[in-house]
Amino acid sequence: MQAFRYLQEDYVDAFFERGEILLTTYERCKSHEDESRRDQNEGKLNFNFTYGDQSVGGIHGVGRSSYMLCTSMIWSEELKQRFGTKSGFSINDVQAFCHAVSAVIPGAKKHIQGLRKYVDQRSMCGPISNPFEPEATNMFEAMRTGTGDTEAPFRKTQEAMSIRLHGHLSDKAYFMKEKQFQIEQEFRFVWAVDQPVSEPIVMICRESVRHCTRLY
Repeated sequence: MQAFRYLQEDYVDAFFERGEILLTTYERCKSHEDESRRDQNEGKLNFNFTYGDQSVGGIHGVGRSSYMLCTSMIWSEELKQRFGTKSGFSINDVQAFCHAVSAVIPGAKKHIQGLRKYVDQRSMCGPISNPFEPEATNMFEAMRTGTGDTEAPFRKTQEAMSIRLHGHLSDKAYFMKEKQFQIEQEFRFVWAVDQPVSEPIVMICRESVRHCTRLY
């Protein structure tokens, strides 16, 4: 499988000559100077799940501690015009490319990649097969009697609930986007790091170059 990166020619030169590659952030995408490509909901996903008479809803957010690289599944004149360039490069082995870049990112913890899913609304809802809340008998008993520790069991219950919700939401918020962006046919690379990031970063990764081909 191939993915395509649209870039101005001088950035393509910098990549193939020095392995220089710019990774952006979710915060940066929210304020993109091109209004047609700006996405103020980047990394956000509304959810509403039910289990019996229980219901839980909210906004799930990702990307605060992630760098990303946006590419496309297609190479076309239409997208060249949209991105304002006639040049770029193809990534011929997306897995090898992703591993190579991960190796040079400071504090990298994990990497994922995948196709964007284009939807009418960036949300997940419906019934699930397991309850949200873990067993909390000890916490409720301590609250009822006014004895024992209630704070620690409460924190433990909330953490367990968060883990269960994340299991349902998985990494979908990284890759879900409204249909107005569907023309881009995006394939996204994401690298999670060990601290929050807001500004793009330029990395030098010569190893990644060998998995790519220059395009005009």
